[in-house]
Amino acid sequence: MAQTAPAQKVFILLPAYNDGASLKLLLPRIKAATTGRDLEIIVVDDGSTEGAFKASMISQNGLVGCVIELVANYGQQPAIAIGMKFVASRMSENDLLIVMDADGEDPAEVIEALIDRAVHTKKPVVAARSGRSATFTFRLGYLIFKCLFAILTGRSLNFGNFMCLQQGVVKRLVAMLSLSDSLPGTLLLSKLPIDRLPVRRNERLVGRSHMNVTGLIQHGLSCIRVFRKDVLIRLVLISLMLIFFLSAIAFAILIIKLYGIAVPGWTSLALGIVGIFLLQILGFLFLAAITQSSRKTDIHISALDTKLVKVVHTKVASDTLVATD
Repeated sequence: MAQTAPAQKVFILLPAYNDGASLKLLLPRIKAATTGRDLEIIVVDDGSTEGAFKASMISQNGLVGCVIELVANYGQQPAIAIGMKFVASRMSENDLLIVMDADGEDPAEVIEALIDRAVHTKKPVVAARSGRSATFTFRLGYLIFKCLFAILTGRSLNFGNFMCLQQGVVKRLVAMLSLSDSLPGTLLLSKLPIDRLPVRRNERLVGRSHMNVTGLIQHGLSCIRVFRKDVLIRLVLISLMLIFFLSAIAFAILIIKLYGIAVPGWTSLALGIVGIFLLQILGFLFLAAITQSSRKTDIHISALDTKLVKVVHTKVASDTLVATD
């Protein structure tokens, strides 16, 4: 194993929804991959309806940690935001945070490499996706999302939740309201320098992935929503270009009409179609202008403050759980 990093403690944050069976297999892998590290496991149970995670599984694997039990299913990204706020209040200056999925698709064997890279570069290190086991439909949808994301935001997003973050980075991200929409998007929005480590995703340890096409679309929209201002500016510029293009077409139609070239009735029809397009574009610009100032309240991160969660602690070699609101 690489020489021990100067971090006092490594927190591992695992958002979980009906992933109890996967976590039971994942925890021993995390333990084996991080021998000698001072670990604290933070599981955010996102309102599981089946396969709920038992806090005693942490102690049974010789690990220390806790389970944050959410009273409802907020979604993966809000669950991560809640967990990160909890971890931020417990981190010391040299501590590190690993965020990874609980289904085993993020390989535990890479944790050590992420930590070593983060200690060496002093930057947040993300696991850049170099490949994954998925259906053709999913891979095609993901490719479309990446292209759309690049067009609308002007940025490239080739990583997910699997990353290693320093204390200062965690505090910076927690302070950003967009964290409950998307952790990867918020990290890009933070303008922090990012180091990328190519990692191939594994297959899910147990069961089928919760991320279907619908979930991918929802996840994609959440990522794009982080950059709502950039997206709005790009859409406005595109709209203005279309207005100029349609105005040029309308002018050309009038010129043709004046020279008597047009078929009778064709000019009115063509101008009517152009006018409809112009009205739709102007309507979009008007709606964009009046909605830009609105911003939803971030209820997901504040959920930890309003006691909508229960934190269950566990100790090594002990099945005695202490619950605190």
